Amino acid sequence: MSKRIGNLWEPICEFENLYNGYLNTRKRRRYHKSILRYTANLEENLYDLHDQFVNLTWHPSMSVVKTVFWPKCRIITAPVVPDRVAFHSIVDVIEPYFEKKFLFHSYACRCKKGTHKAVKAVQHHVYGLQRWEGGGYVLKADIQNYFGTIDHQRLKKIIRKTLKDKRLLSVLDSVIDEVVISPEILKRILSKALKDREAVRCFDVIIDAGNLNERMLQRMIRKYITRRPMLNFLDRIIFAACHPEVGLPLGALTSQLFANVYLDQLDHYVKEVLQVKHYFRYMDDFIILSTSKEYLRDILGKIDVYLQEELALKLNPKTSIFPLQKFIDFCGYRIRADRLTPRKRNVVTARHRLKKLNNEVLDGTIPFSKFRASLMSFLGYVKHCKASTTVQHMLEELKL
Repeated sequence: MSKRIGNLWEPICEFENLYNGYLNTRKRRRYHKSILRYTANLEENLYDLHDQFVNLTWHPSMSVVKTVFWPKCRIITAPVVPDRVAFHSIVDVIEPYFEKKFLFHSYACRCKKGTHKAVKAVQHHVYGLQRWEGGGYVLKADIQNYFGTIDHQRLKKIIRKTLKDKRLLSVLDSVIDEVVISPEILKRILSKALKDREAVRCFDVIIDAGNLNERMLQRMIRKYITRRPMLNFLDRIIFAACHPEVGLPLGALTSQLFANVYLDQLDHYVKEVLQVKHYFRYMDDFIILSTSKEYLRDILGKIDVYLQEELALKLNPKTSIFPLQKFIDFCGYRIRADRLTPRKRNVVTARHRLKKLNNEVLDGTIPFSKFRASLMSFLGYVKHCKASTTVQHMLEELKL
């Protein structure tokens, strides 16, 4: 077992570290209203955060919860600015100690990694297998509802394998145990999803009474909603509300680090115990390459057992094994040994968005700069792959 790190709370509490946390928080959003309000009393706010840290009275505030329905139904939590400053101040100090343990082919939320490095690595190894082994197979898998099912107690034990500062651990525990879906948030989400006002009032009464029953709420939902994507989304929301002991908020900086730390256990199991050679992970998505289909099936079974027994996680039923000659959908791109193309869903989403913004510019409801920013974002995405024909057709559809 590696040496545990202590005496980290004092460096976190240093004013210079808190100020750096503020600078990292305001990156790319310096003139946002919430940042400007915080900056107006910056010294006072940072000293207040310093006092709360020193006296161990700081606790995360309730985050702003947003519901996103396109391209996938999900809940995004946006921590308030003081909490984001605190998160940056903490993560900037503790992340290097976890980074030392992360394996090379883990690419999510890490310095000098990212989606493009992940895609290039996968394509390089696919090319190698195609050229030197004559082909092979791909195991493509991901974790079902990953952020929503991370077990708090197991995560705390994993963190304690690296850190031992009791003050820091108590603060991290409070961050981990933050309630993602409170009863009030659950009521608000259900009121948006349900068109029947009487049904909304019925759910409000049940939720206000406490003692939430997951199965009962899910059965009731099915009386009013039949669309499968919305049902799956609401099932996850109800699960989160009924099980506050699991799940991390999607959108917090600490959640990104904790999610990486949690699945780092899987990385070491796959590489060191199972001795898998071609393994790549981006957050909860991972890919394994091999020349043998039977080998991948055997590895998949062992990974499934490990995830359930050690991490209380489940593989997505869509997990598949297919020939190397087919496109691999990974990190927003479709990968093959000789070709890299954009994901079809991303192209469709961009086409709809650009058409909508184009019409709004022509109507005079938005400035041209907003359309240009969206267009440049899409062009920046496709410049890493072969998409000249796609881009040409999209530009021809626009009226500007």
